[in-house]
Amino acid sequence: MSTLGQLVYALAFQVGWFVCITMGNLASILYALVFLICHLSFMAHKHSGKHIGKEILWIIVISCLGLIIETIYFSTGLLYIETQKHLYHRFVLPPLWLICIWVMFSLALRTCLAFLFNKRISTYLICMVFVPINYYAGANLNTQVNINEPFVFSLVLLTLVWLLFWWTLSHVKKSYFEELFNAN
Repeated sequence: MSTLGQLVYALAFQVGWFVCITMGNLASILYALVFLICHLSFMAHKHSGKHIGKEILWIIVISCLGLIIETIYFSTGLLYIETQKHLYHRFVLPPLWLICIWVMFSLALRTCLAFLFNKRISTYLICMVFVPINYYAGANLNTQVNINEPFVFSLVLLTLVWLLFWWTLSHVKKSYFEELFNAN
């Protein structure tokens, strides 16, 4: 993908992140849906529809991993919403707008963030810096989600889960999606 294409995807992801964090479920769903349709249309045109099934599977896998991660965060209380709804006793699903971020993140991983798969140690270092910043900024911009205190402890645990996510994701990508990433 060209540098301009990567910049467009990076900008679209950042705008989408901001929309999701600040505008709630409806705007998030609409933005993520438009982003997703544009991405799938672009990829189908670029590759003559050859990899569209794998592309959709990639999006589903990342979105499901995101749902699991965020459910862990909310169910354990690392992140919380004052008026959150509990399934069973302590099983808490994340807000829908947060899942929309994961859908868009799956697209970014295929495009503007694909470089993160090239150097594992650098990716882990980037993760240790930007994950806590991202969650802290998101919690401060969003009136709904809060980080449990002590902040540092919660952010460290969030980051550790993300490090495990990256390790898992790199193996999933290598085992099942390498052809998709090589098609770019």
